[in-house]
Amino acid sequence: MELFYFWSQDGNTFWIQPDFAQPLGAEPINQRLHLLKDVRLYLFPTMPFPTFGVLSAQTVDAFEQWTDTQSERWYHLHTWAGDMWVQPDKPLVARF
Repeated sequence: MELFYFWSQDGNTFWIQPDFAQPLGAEPINQRLHLLKDVRLYLFPTMPFPTFGVLSAQTVDAFEQWTDTQSERWYHLHTWAGDMWVQPDKPLVARF
């Protein structure tokens, strides 16, 4: 497991596990997405959990996008559960 740390403006040091952080290289966008099926909401695109529910088919506005190491595209949305990541083209399957 990789651990990184950083210093905050007040001088405190924090340890961050990159899988539980917002991804490096996310690009700001202003793009309307048409969700054609239900999609799962993720707090972090690099982890299969925690998930925060499901969005049904609808039109949403993404404010960031990120491509993971498998070349899969993720989109960052403002939702009722807070800012969440989705993969519109990923099938909704049970995760255990």
